[in-house]
Amino acid sequence: MLRDILKLYLITNRNKKISDIEFLDLIEQAILGGVTSIQLREKNLEFEKFLNLATQCKEITEKYNIPLFINDNLVIAKKISAYGVHVGQSDSSLQNAREYLGTNFIIGISINNLTQLCDKQNEYADYLSIGPIFPTNTKTDAENPIGIEAISLLTRNKSKPMIAIGGITLDNIHTLMNSELDGFAISSAIFNHKNSIFKANKFILIINKLIN
Repeated sequence: MLRDILKLYLITNRNKKISDIEFLDLIEQAILGGVTSIQLREKNLEFEKFLNLATQCKEITEKYNIPLFINDNLVIAKKISAYGVHVGQSDSSLQNAREYLGTNFIIGISINNLTQLCDKQNEYADYLSIGPIFPTNTKTDAENPIGIEAISLLTRNKSKPMIAIGGITLDNIHTLMNSELDGFAISSAIFNHKNSIFKANKFILIINKLIN
């Protein structure tokens, strides 16, 4: 079920200098800690390096039966038979993504406001990511935080699963308790921690209480 997959959605983050081996180990440790899906986000890698990394990441996610999403790159997603892709407002259009990938891929899109929520192209999406909720340093070009109050407005008439993203930490996730969310996208709070298995486990224990 898609809602279960989106519960603790880890977005990889290479803001710190680590080797590919360390990078992949962090992903595996986060999965062992309770992450329910992985989004591989690489905006600056050359195609072949991205493809190689994605292939290695897929080997790990398959080992644990965890879905792997690729951020924006439809070609790589298709080449490695990823579970799905995630696109932003300025990335590939949802219609193009659906036409290229077909119906076997799960597609998500980022939205920040009601106008984007009501966009007709969302009919091609399987889930929506709303945010950033809080300030974040993970995505340098992120839009302004929408705040907690906007979540209820965006989730009020939802027709697809929705996850919150942006600056979510163990200290503030409890403030999203009554938000009708289906999951939480976490990046730096897990990925930048030296013990990602511990942080992921802390998050999933809280999330299971929040949305069950």
